[in-house]
Amino acid sequence: MIPQAINHLFSLTAKKVVVLGHSLGNIQILNVLTKMAQTDKDQKVLEFIAAGPPFLGAPKVLINMLGGDPDYLKKVLGKEIGMNFYSQYKLISACSSSFDLLPRDIFSDFKGQNWTEEI
Repeated sequence: MIPQAINHLFSLTAKKVVVLGHSLGNIQILNVLTKMAQTDKDQKVLEFIAAGPPFLGAPKVLINMLGGDPDYLKKVLGKEIGMNFYSQYKLISACSSSFDLLPRDIFSDFKGQNWTEEI
């Protein structure tokens, strides 16, 4: 829907669009922008603002997959309540976004590109 939104906003205003993403949405937006033709981006997109982007991944996802996050399990009156490791693992493995959020080494993957040199 992101390319359609960009095209629609551009057709309504005839002005370049500012694309603002938050958290996981930044990964989807970046994916879309890298697949867009450069001429379309030059014509229709003024800038992309990434608020709280997990471009390097999110360690919480890795913690959940490796052994569960103890923050999801509490002892109340001597009984454990919440989500145990098995429940966390089943939930995480059913969410494709969890795999998008796994930590990665962006600096090695994109070594020598201008944007990583700026960072």
